[in-house]
Amino acid sequence: MSLQGTPVMVTGANGFIGSRLVDRLVEAGADVRALVRSKADAPRWTTNPRRRAVRGDVTDPASIARAVAGCEVVFHCAWGGESMEESRLVNVEGTRHVLRAAAEAGVRRIVHVSSMAVHGGALPPVLTEACSLVVEGDPYSVGKAEGERLAFELGKELGLEVTAF
Repeated sequence: MSLQGTPVMVTGANGFIGSRLVDRLVEAGADVRALVRSKADAPRWTTNPRRRAVRGDVTDPASIARAVAGCEVVFHCAWGGESMEESRLVNVEGTRHVLRAAAEAGVRRIVHVSSMAVHGGALPPVLTEACSLVVEGDPYSVGKAEGERLAFELGKELGLEVTAF
């Protein structure tokens, strides 16, 4: 898929993976909307016309709707939460908000950034999509696993193409 001129949104754009993904997408010619909780945290987003900071938070559906309007692809990299309650707020409900806003905006493709932690600590020699996701454990692993499950279930319901990696 050529990204030249493609409008995309990246959640978690200030994070380790999200910030590097934004750089690669811009290099590939995409027009990137970097979802950031505070524009003060991301002054570099204004140094290139192909990247733009959009203030918002995955826990705020209205901000997601504004950020995703007109985009063709969403890369969902946001994560967070120290407690199970906080983890579910960001990783599960945030994913729900992103997918619903994307569907309402006409986006068809979502790339959900996951983690090997969703499979627990005892990984098999070959990790595939058939490997089960955790249902208990630390807030990060459980929240990310629940968010990934939701992304696929809700994506199917809403007619979205969801890919997790």
